[in-house]
Amino acid sequence: MSTASGERVPTLAELQKWARDPTGDNWQNLLRVLTDLFIADVESNAARYGEAYSEIVCKMLDDVAADVRAELSERIAPMAHFPDKVVQRLAHDEETSVSAPVLEHSPVLTEADLLGIIEMMTPDRTLAISKRKQLGKKITDVLIANGDEAVVRSVTANPGAAFSERTMRKVAERAKHDPELCGSLVDRADISQAVMVQLTPFLSEEIKARLEAFDEKDSGSLLDSLSQVTGESDKGEPSRKNRIEAFAAIEQVKSGQASMDETAARIAAVGHASVLFLFIAEMGQIAEKSVSGAFAAKNGTPFAVMCKGLRLSKQTFSAIAQLRAKRVGMSDADTSRYVEAFTRLNAGEAEKTLKMLQEKDKDNAGAGNRPAA
Repeated sequence: MSTASGERVPTLAELQKWARDPTGDNWQNLLRVLTDLFIADVESNAARYGEAYSEIVCKMLDDVAADVRAELSERIAPMAHFPDKVVQRLAHDEETSVSAPVLEHSPVLTEADLLGIIEMMTPDRTLAISKRKQLGKKITDVLIANGDEAVVRSVTANPGAAFSERTMRKVAERAKHDPELCGSLVDRADISQAVMVQLTPFLSEEIKARLEAFDEKDSGSLLDSLSQVTGESDKGEPSRKNRIEAFAAIEQVKSGQASMDETAARIAAVGHASVLFLFIAEMGQIAEKSVSGAFAAKNGTPFAVMCKGLRLSKQTFSAIAQLRAKRVGMSDADTSRYVEAFTRLNAGEAEKTLKMLQEKDKDNAGAGNRPAA
């Protein structure tokens, strides 16, 4: 008979001799043989002999060297049916080389187990946990709240870590002063529009260049969830760099560093309609699909009313009208009449209409979040 590794199984007499004498390599050899036999059919053996194996092994682990314990931890870390008692013993080992493999990989450890270990505030253990393939929001929250710089960076760079909006905002605040963390955060596919706006003014040129390179390679979707416009072709989509600049513009307007009118004119001059939709939606506190729908509609009056309600100037609306003309196929004469019609709109009435649209979009958003009867 041979072990899982193909080696000869020692005789019963040899095993008994090793068990009686823990000196030298005896217990190390005994632990390896017992584990080999156990994992040869781990699911079945765990159900039949798991308790006995755990009792024997946990006693031995108190007396074998750290490298032997680490070897066992690495072997059993990915196994879903390994006895919980052994996994727990290894996870709480004082040596990082022993605890790290099971903390990072073991599916036996529950969320409650991991939270308990994190609360012990041992940096090396929390760093191992931060690298797990899947992390729920509750664990991510605690890691970010209590972890050191290395842990926060590791969690943020982990695509399998789920973030709550509140925790992602905390990371964004730290990322403003940490270029490496900033790069990991903007690379996340789940980054929200609000966090992107919060972070955009602090992005380095290096990070912006990297995002632009990602666009050229078509290797992902950093901001796809932020500004998708129905019916727009890929060629009409702005690059991530342009979107990031739009978010920076929004932040500058909100902070009083730039005027809405000048910013809208500048975005229109760039010629990317979806960036303009995002900007107007954010400034008007209305749904982006409402803006894009009004922009593309044959009757352009609703879109003109939105712009009038935001108190955009005639000069700015002229630049926007030129962009719309290219999209919907308006002649120069029609575009001029469209701009003149905008100037005749009553600003006060346009503002009232915009507020009504805000309430309508809020109601629609709320209905979308309510369960069906």
